[in-house]
Amino acid sequence: MTQFTEILKRVAESPELFGEILLEQLAALAERNKEFNAIIRTYVPYQPEVFSSIAKAIVAKKQGSPWCGLTFVVKDNFQIENAPLSFGMQPPLVEQTEGHAEIVHECIRQGATLLGSSQMDACAFGLFGDNPFYGRVTNPCYRERIAGGSSGGSAAAVAALFCHFALGSDHGGSLRIPAACCGVAAWKPSHSVLPREGVLLISTMDCPGMFAPNGPALKFLAEHFCGQHAGMKEIKNILLLSPEDRAGLDPEIEQSFESFIAAHDFQGTVMQLDVSLGFDQALQLRKKIIAKDFFDFCEGRKFYPPVDVPEAQAVLQLGRGISSAEYQELQEQSSELRSQVDKILGRDSLVLMPTIPRHPPAWKHIRRELTASKSRLSLNHYLVLANVCDLPAVSFPIKSSPGIWPLSIQALGPREGDFAVFQALGTGLWKSW
Repeated sequence: MTQFTEILKRVAESPELFGEILLEQLAALAERNKEFNAIIRTYVPYQPEVFSSIAKAIVAKKQGSPWCGLTFVVKDNFQIENAPLSFGMQPPLVEQTEGHAEIVHECIRQGATLLGSSQMDACAFGLFGDNPFYGRVTNPCYRERIAGGSSGGSAAAVAALFCHFALGSDHGGSLRIPAACCGVAAWKPSHSVLPREGVLLISTMDCPGMFAPNGPALKFLAEHFCGQHAGMKEIKNILLLSPEDRAGLDPEIEQSFESFIAAHDFQGTVMQLDVSLGFDQALQLRKKIIAKDFFDFCEGRKFYPPVDVPEAQAVLQLGRGISSAEYQELQEQSSELRSQVDKILGRDSLVLMPTIPRHPPAWKHIRRELTASKSRLSLNHYLVLANVCDLPAVSFPIKSSPGIWPLSIQALGPREGDFAVFQALGTGLWKSW
């Protein structure tokens, strides 16, 4: 029984328990959000003196729904009815939206309670979880280190126990980097799995996704959305990074990963992943496609990032210089890479690799990080295949020895093979939690 199914079972048996859960989370949010700066807007009032009636009203409305008892927050690029949509900007990019994003509506329809909107890096560009308008997200697990971006507020909210799960988005690691930094699990789905309507996405490579405390909890949520792909073949082959690509790993990360692999007796064939285009080329492909998409995004909305957001300005400037012909060539190259990866993975192979190739940097070294572009890129060096090739990706932390940073593992599966990835991970890898 997973953490979430246990909560739902208890709430179904004693509906009043949900009021206690909700009050505890709202109290934690009210008391500790100033410390972590994860949530920028709340939708359920924290009023202990009248909270009993508020909780009863929520339970009465949601009782009997599959997810009644679960709470969630959303990154602030998801539409919430009658609320601002900041997109990490101040003033908000949209002052008031007309309705919920489709995925938010679906989570509510399933019975989950929306608590708030979480902080994000401005314009969804940033690896660290720092925003010039809303401040820095503090990592609840490792306060001296970055929380990650651009969905850092959502990851921190789950890690701080402000909510049970959270929604974010990912165009190059924006879900998986914060998950690795904050010690939680994240799912970057295939593009066709989660509804995109009402989510402010900056690129064709961008997609909504989810955070949960651990792998089994994430699997519970994901199965609701990817059940239609349940007919996929089971995973039979495990692919690992080639020695050339492993050269980009920090020695401690590589050692932890090799220990993880050695500790598991994988059923099926274990092989080496060999993509001739290489991770570096894939990273450059993604960088230019994102830049052109973001330029078109800004032109279409007559929105131009201010000087406070230099990273977005730099991406916009790069995109401005990419012609339609060059963009078409980039898309053809990414299509070629997708075909190559599809052929390698087939319908029954899973790629396992570290989520990020080194430990998240400490804030005291962040100035050095900001000036070392190669170092910055290495944070999402191993994440880009999922975006360029539209692969489902699940990141989850594993246990480690005391004093050693917990390793985050990323599993990449075949396109639209989300269900098969979760099934494969659920057969044994979660035991490493």
